[in-house]
Amino acid sequence: MTIDTFIDNIITKLAAMRNMTIVKQTKVENDFNITNDLSLTSVLSDKLSTRIIADSSINVDGGNEILQNFIKEFQSEDFKKSVFTGIGTGDCLILIVTNGEIYSTRIVPNGKFAINKNVGSKIYSLVAEGGEYIDDKSNVYCWWEMHRLVNNANGGKDTIIERYAFKNDKPIPLNEYPDFRDMTDAELESLQMFGVSNTNSLFVGRVKCPTINRMDLNSPYGVPITFGNDTQIKNVKDSLTRFNDEAERKRTMRFYDKILLKKDEDGNTVKPKGGDYLVPINSRALDGGSLPIAEFSPQQQTEQLENNLNVNMKLLEVFCGISPGLITDVITDLATATAIRSSLYDTMAFVRLMRKRLEVAITTIAYSVEMIYNKTSTSGTMPKYSISFDWDDTMLENSVEMFNMLLQSYGIGEIQKGEIRSWLKNIPLAQAKQDLEEIEPIDTEPLAI
Repeated sequence: MTIDTFIDNIITKLAAMRNMTIVKQTKVENDFNITNDLSLTSVLSDKLSTRIIADSSINVDGGNEILQNFIKEFQSEDFKKSVFTGIGTGDCLILIVTNGEIYSTRIVPNGKFAINKNVGSKIYSLVAEGGEYIDDKSNVYCWWEMHRLVNNANGGKDTIIERYAFKNDKPIPLNEYPDFRDMTDAELESLQMFGVSNTNSLFVGRVKCPTINRMDLNSPYGVPITFGNDTQIKNVKDSLTRFNDEAERKRTMRFYDKILLKKDEDGNTVKPKGGDYLVPINSRALDGGSLPIAEFSPQQQTEQLENNLNVNMKLLEVFCGISPGLITDVITDLATATAIRSSLYDTMAFVRLMRKRLEVAITTIAYSVEMIYNKTSTSGTMPKYSISFDWDDTMLENSVEMFNMLLQSYGIGEIQKGEIRSWLKNIPLAQAKQDLEEIEPIDTEPLAI
């Protein structure tokens, strides 16, 4: 049984327990989970998640120490992980984990949760994997959570969380799951069903990739950043293979006469220094007979192959809806601050949309901690609080500011024209100066500042 079939079986059984239907999800295969080869989806996801959260902060004003510590831990442990997973798998959930004293989070990737009921982006019911364990006899244990937002008798809504355990996809009592075996009956009862009255959402955060699902435009599930780009991913990997093959096939080799072979104390033949790069031959006519060793070092076509690789990587960036410069060299071959800003527009649009979704997700998990704390704490309710976000935009601002600074420095005679060209074209200063000397006078008029 494959892992997907195993999960599908459990999801189907959970839905049947509550007579619910599952919103169907189009299965999307990509290279995100590959660990024995290059995963371009994970590379893009890692780069984008860094751009989204780097040097940014989540601020809590008010609340109590529990909430403040929760947000602090989330930012240091699971913030990037949730963004990385959401972009790479297309969707992910942030579940609340607590022992009553400490609150933490668990990240559930796309494929390990299912939506039962939703209206637009508002989810009223879902099931999600809470944990898994494989014992020394290869028995697969797992437990799942069912989250529901239901109407109550007072016209409001209640959030209910139920938990179910399985062994080899067969239902078992919760206390047979390894992590729950030492729990008291009261703890198991609370774990099996937990509810909070008068709420407004599920106690689940969500990070969904902005990439559009062209196969199902109205699907509530997200799709990964590389969705629909399998061919271009293959093109990049093929280009990289050709680049590495060129280096391997044309590596330097040394041919030496067998007269150079010696034997060690045990009578074993010992090669001259150079190991696998040395090839013995019988002829003593190497290099016209004057030397017992000769070198073969053909010129490699690295420039053409590197250009091909860069073109394919830039196309992948464009096809994924982001600006070139994420996994390729940043484009600085531009003449104005406006052009520089435009060259980063797609990436910044993606970043800002993800940040808006993150604000909703983080506000939701903070609200979840508040509601769970108010339900279970003997110390009263959580004081009022507010969440704010300080996002870093230096990626865009630095490029524009640097261009303007270079122009101003040139205007007051602090730098030469070649230094501006070096930065714009992303080339060495010496080459920039040589280029300027070759440009006709009509193209070398003083810059208008």
